[in-house]
Amino acid sequence: EKVKRKKRRVELGVVHGKRETVEIGGRLGKVTALVTAGSRQRDEEFADVMTLHRGFPGGRLWRTQTRSLVDHQRLVPSDVVNARVYGYASAAAMSPCGNFAVIGYESGAVFAFNVQSGRSRGELTPRLPGAPSAITIDAIARVVAVVTPASPTIQTYDLRSMLPIATRRLPAPVLLLRSSPTSSLLAAATVDSTILVLDLANGDAASPVARTLKGHPHHRVTAVEFNASGRFVISAGTDLTMRVWDVVSGSLAAEIRTESSVVAMLVPTM
Repeated sequence: EKVKRKKRRVELGVVHGKRETVEIGGRLGKVTALVTAGSRQRDEEFADVMTLHRGFPGGRLWRTQTRSLVDHQRLVPSDVVNARVYGYASAAAMSPCGNFAVIGYESGAVFAFNVQSGRSRGELTPRLPGAPSAITIDAIARVVAVVTPASPTIQTYDLRSMLPIATRRLPAPVLLLRSSPTSSLLAAATVDSTILVLDLANGDAASPVARTLKGHPHHRVTAVEFNASGRFVISAGTDLTMRVWDVVSGSLAAEIRTESSVVAMLVPTM
């Protein structure tokens, strides 16, 4: 019996001056997450976009230069059997250099991959108590930060040794994570409408938060990014504002009103 499957589309944004969309057919489920390398790859052989799909135990790679799916490369742990071992992928990140990817699973497992070869570098240990909800990799692809829903902690790992660095406890559970493209700073948006700026280079779990940015009171922070220089953090919330923060001083540099809530943003790093 033939079953008609709905085609899925991946929006690659404005590429070479025009908006591009790629049809990927019914073999992949609904796109649940899309992450990019921080800098645009100049070699068309390199993948710089990764998508997660409902019902798929890993990530699929794309090249924006050729606007195509890297069909032969699937970032899946080598011992996955019908997703029974680790569950489906729940969160992911790509390193700014585009060489590495990290994927978290429903079981709490977190795996690192080499993007060019598609091979797994192994599991980051110890395993988390729940499915990761946000992952980020620092500017030099050395530190991985991971959070799970409803937990007020950030777990950091060394991407080289695959071992833990520290478990940092924060005032509230984290919704979003973003790394600076130029330094070891990390921005974490929490459920209490605050953006916390931490230094990943400091492995001390008790190290203080570098900056506390309170800009969307009583509203949910829906997006957060660093600018290309790493000097500013841009946040958006359900209060219909986008705010630009000076990381050095911790002060509000600009505020932009929006017609509707911004749910995602991408700031060019080049």
